[in-house]
Amino acid sequence: MRYLFQAILFLLLLSTLLYAGEGIIEKEITYTVAKGDYGELIEGKLGISWADIATANSINPRAPLARGQALKVKFRRIIPARIDNGIVINIPDRTLYRFSEGKLKDYYFISAGKPTWQTPLGEFTIKNKAKDPTWYVPVSIQKEMADSGQDVIMEIPSGHENPLGEYWLQLSLQGIGLHGTNAPHSIYKFRSHGCMRLRPEVAEFLFNDVVVGTKRDSHV
Repeated sequence: MRYLFQAILFLLLLSTLLYAGEGIIEKEITYTVAKGDYGELIEGKLGISWADIATANSINPRAPLARGQALKVKFRRIIPARIDNGIVINIPDRTLYRFSEGKLKDYYFISAGKPTWQTPLGEFTIKNKAKDPTWYVPVSIQKEMADSGQDVIMEIPSGHENPLGEYWLQLSLQGIGLHGTNAPHSIYKFRSHGCMRLRPEVAEFLFNDVVVGTKRDSHV
């Protein structure tokens, strides 16, 4: 299946899109705490803020978690107006929706641009893909490093230190893409410089699933 990528900043269109939605995802989740889990990491897995998860379970959000501990929470999302084949990203909800033949197939959580470096709005296609990418640090980010007193880095090769993770999907907008991450605790937060971070397994799935250069008509 070929997919068109749409990155849409819903903050500007939210009131319209709520009425254009194609339904609601609503379910109760019981999550079992795994080895190495902590609040921020669980937040990115469930797409619910850790504060809300802690409140729903009457626990101190700063208290340590026990392996095997059960966390119960209600999950709810309004599905955006569907497209035939493609991906719609709701930036405020930090949720990626994948459609096929007009039906919602699945959804995943992302990290989007921080308030001072917001993810651009618009409709884009996947221009190219790369496995084990080298990160060529944009001049704007190099300047940010210099201004904050950090050592200026011009490029980072593939590996554990690379913030792009193992998979990169370049959009038709220069410098912006979907990619994995070496900081999975940042998922479901506004932490990036405009790109959209994905959990490593999601980045791998989309990398293998999306066809470069595919274009389709789509509407919001």
